[in-house]
Amino acid sequence: MTNSFHSDLVWWLNNINSKNDIKKDCFQLEIYTDSSLTGWGAHCNNENTHGWWTLDEKKKHINFLELQAVYYGLKCFAKHLRNCSVLVRCDNTTAIACINRMGSVQYTHFHELSKKIWQWCEERNLWLFASYINTKDNWRADLESRVLQPETEWSLADYAFSFIQAELGPIEPGPASSICESFPGSSEAIRRSLILQGVPECAVETTIQSLSASTIKQYGTTYKLWWNFCEKSNLNPFVGNTQDILSFLQSMLGKSDNVYGSFNSHRSALALILPGDIGNNRIIKRFMKGVSKIRPQKPRYNFTWDPKKIFDYFENHPPNSFKTLSVKLITLLTLATGQRIQTLSLIKLSNIKECGSNIQMFIDDQIKTSGVGRKQPCLLIPKFSDKPSLCVVSCLQKYIEESQKIREPSCDRLFITFQKPHKVASKQTLSRWVKSALHMAGIDVSIFKAHSCRHASTSAAQRAGVSLDIIRDSAGWSKNSETFAKFYNRPLMEREKFATNILISEVLGIQASSFKDAQQSPVVDAVECLRVVYEA
Repeated sequence: MTNSFHSDLVWWLNNINSKNDIKKDCFQLEIYTDSSLTGWGAHCNNENTHGWWTLDEKKKHINFLELQAVYYGLKCFAKHLRNCSVLVRCDNTTAIACINRMGSVQYTHFHELSKKIWQWCEERNLWLFASYINTKDNWRADLESRVLQPETEWSLADYAFSFIQAELGPIEPGPASSICESFPGSSEAIRRSLILQGVPECAVETTIQSLSASTIKQYGTTYKLWWNFCEKSNLNPFVGNTQDILSFLQSMLGKSDNVYGSFNSHRSALALILPGDIGNNRIIKRFMKGVSKIRPQKPRYNFTWDPKKIFDYFENHPPNSFKTLSVKLITLLTLATGQRIQTLSLIKLSNIKECGSNIQMFIDDQIKTSGVGRKQPCLLIPKFSDKPSLCVVSCLQKYIEESQKIREPSCDRLFITFQKPHKVASKQTLSRWVKSALHMAGIDVSIFKAHSCRHASTSAAQRAGVSLDIIRDSAGWSKNSETFAKFYNRPLMEREKFATNILISEVLGIQASSFKDAQQSPVVDAVECLRVVYEA
């Protein structure tokens, strides 16, 4: 007779006459557990915990590790309970069978661990029942089990831990709060989240390529704030429920003056790294609707400037250096095409083709609107013979000729810096050039930035009677896009003329109908009235 069998017989002799109530399906606690080859995880009442396997434990079968996860989950969340029933939800049928049958007749180590679990429950008079849960519904515990071990994490050797227990007595693990590491950077945060969500490591980099560098950088702002929030709240940044997300967004609402667009960006960033369908969560959608009313998204500009100011400036100030030639070309291209400066920064010399008297420029790099099934922009610039000083084609040809003298032979990008060492000009550099042109033309750059050229050119085209379809196509919007109507179609900044006419007509005691010509410009009328006042 083995020692194990002997101890079992002794237990039966001591408990054969003990009272055993009929158990009811009324559970005091419901614990979700899961295991991976990385570690174990458990979830209960909106609290999460996890741990990592030792080198010896990693060698054991996954079914055994699932049973071990149940044991650790109980010790974390049920150690304070007495005289009640506990429900364990697990996605491993072997572990479920071992618990409900109170052991295993086939594998000794499974039986010993099952016995250990039931003995722990017996000491607290707990009744344990395990039921199956689908893996996709057990995602919280699954994510906790896949939390990567920090490189700074150390553990005691088994012999050292045994020595400490011998000296100080048995040590039971308490509820392990989720540990929030320091912010690893936007790319690394996304990479880790994809692994935790089940993306194979070999496919992670390809998946990340679906995001542009600017998107990763933009999301990095959100992740930095989210990490700080999780650190203060003692949360795992890769496992956030609806309550955590709403608390975070509300804290941002109280700390900043950001409008709806910023919060929508926060939501998109969190949806990428957190489990669950955050984008379609009805509570979060309701919260975001509230944000849109409290902090509505507003267009940057309610009016725009007249492109004629820029054209007059360039007519009266012909370029006298490579610097002024560079500024003129990028500004004229921005106005003539209505394209984003990011798109224009990607023009290559090898993709510039002459088509009769026109110039064609194909953009083959990825841009903001690039996507599967979407065509890349192809800019067509006609020759403007009526005013050679404003002809984009002539300016472009002159720029290419001058830049060849200082350009590196391997440089294929159109725009290069006018200062040594004449590297490729970034979109930020081109934006500064455009802004300097606006300033020299007398446009208020404290209000209007380089991107306002897109507003000015597309609005001017619309006022000139150009069809909306042509404007959309030229500026890179889709056929059904409402972006132009919502954000770009702006009136000229001439509202002061209305007040001027009202005041002058009041001074002279004349009605608007007495003006010489009802079709005449209000500016002309105002000047005429001022002349009459002056002569009087």
